[in-house]
Order: sequence, then C-alpha cells, then structure tokens
Amino acid sequence: MSVPDIYSRRNKVNDPKDLYCYDKIPEKLKIQVMYISEDMFGNGISLQLDNFSGKSSKAAWKDFENFILREWAIPTSKKLNPKEHIEKIISSPDFTVSNFLDYCEMIFIKANGKRKEIYQKKTKEESISELNQRFIECGFGYQYESNKIIRIDNHLIHREVIIPTLSFLSNPLFHKSDADYRLAHEHYKNHNVKDCIIACGRSFESMMKAICDDKGWSYPAGVRASDLVTTLRNEGLFQDGADKGFNAFVAMLKTGVPDLRNAIGGHGEAPNTPEPILYMASYALHLTATNLLFLANSWKISV
Repeated sequence: MSVPDIYSRRNKVNDPKDLYCYDKIPEKLKIQVMYISEDMFGNGISLQLDNFSGKSSKAAWKDFENFILREWAIPTSKKLNPKEHIEKIISSPDFTVSNFLDYCEMIFIKANGKRKEIYQKKTKEESISELNQRFIECGFGYQYESNKIIRIDNHLIHREVIIPTLSFLSNPLFHKSDADYRLAHEHYKNHNVKDCIIACGRSFESMMKAICDDKGWSYPAGVRASDLVTTLRNEGLFQDGADKGFNAFVAMLKTGVPDLRNAIGGHGEAPNTPEPILYMASYALHLTATNLLFLANSWKISV
C-alpha cells in the first residue's frame, strides 16, 4: 500500500516572522473545516452518497475514519461513531498544525468524483475555495493549491518581496507606511477590496513622504503620488540610468498603485458601483510591496 503524499511529509520548515500565523490553529477554523467535511461526506447518519458506490453517509465517514486512523496509527473507537470520533481527535489539545493540514488534504483525497446535487451542498471545487477563504480570514498562512497544502511564504513573491518589504517597514521612519500596509492586509483577509486598495495607496504615499522628510526634500500639502515620484527622481533618489526602460519603470511607479486606487474608489463613486473582485486586492498588495521594496532599497543605498 502506498502512503499518501500529505503535508507533513513535504514540509519541515521554520516559521518566519510574517503577517500570517503558521504554528497555531484558530479554534474557529477547526469548526469551519468540520462543516466542509460534512459538505463532502454528509451528516454521518444515513444520506446516500453516490461517490461511495451507494454507501450511506455513515459508511462514507467510516471509510474516511479508517483512512485517517491508519495514517496516524490511532486505535478505532467502539464507543463513538466515525464522525464523532474524528471530531474528538480534532478537538484534542494534542492535535497539531501538521495534523490539521494533513486532515485538510485527506478530506479531498477521499472526496473525489461528483455527488447527486440533492445530497451535496457544494462541489469539491467550491469546498476548496471555501477552505482557502477561511484560511485567509483567520490569518492562517496556508493555501490548498494543485491538490496540496502549501505555506503562503513558499510563494516566491511572498518570500522575496512581501517579507523583505515588511522588514524595511519595521524601521520607525516608515511607521505610517507600515501601519497602512498591514491594514491593507487586514482588509484583504476580510474581503474589503476597496478599503484594501485605498490603504495600499496610502502606504505607497506615506513611504515617499517619509523619504522626503528624512532627506529634507519639500513637497506641498495635498501632493499627488505621481508628483512625489517626480520629486524623488529629481532629487536623485534613483541611481543614474534614465534610459527608456528606467523611464517606463518610473512611469509604472507613478501610475500603478495610485491609478488603481483612484479607479477603485479613492475619489468617490456612484452608489451602485459593484464591489471589485478579490483578486484585485491581491494584485494591489503585491504591486504595492514591489514598489515599496524598490523605494526602500533606493533610500538605503542613498543613506
């Protein structure tokens, strides 16, 4: 029998200081994951699920329980039904983050195929989407992608851009930019797309003003982000190399985050304007981090 390629076998890494938590399971998240399990296997009593060749929901949970107990080398229970036994295991104080992530993967290892609509509240794909949203909302630093749980800090852009950006922002000089950028992440976790993008714009502007203040470069009250970029360039913050490629990058600095903020709601909008899609907030967070990191490195070299 081949053993499943689950989370704990693939990941043994140290947790960096980050916006997300990696080493503690929110109790709320445990309950939400059990509801997702019910979407896959039923209520554990008698509903028929064609995914298990006509087995009852109780039999489906028994099949799932056997899979889990074998993997974790836990004895069967004669007092509890399969669903109750699994709930008891998950609620145990000895239940680790690694166990929890294994469990999340094992749900979808067993929940293959389609079920009759009358018995299933959500499809497997919908349940995976819900799981990832719950992780983000709880600030739990993992996502289910390509049939595996991965750490958010394993993403290249998170590791190489966002975490270094947060390191720069820990400098007291950039405290306002840091607060705005962290607030943007909180808005993202709560699906407040417009507020997230507006906070990203404030963070970008705050860093440029902090650099100007540190250097003694003046700027007028109510200055636009694009004008601040021009000030930084005219004052020589950026290294020489004003060729077309660098000009294009400076143009991106001027328009990227500020224009996105303005388009999404930075200057008011019609009452019936729809809420932007969540990926726009993710785009804003990553674009802002890239801009902040470029500004911070430019400032560091010029100090």
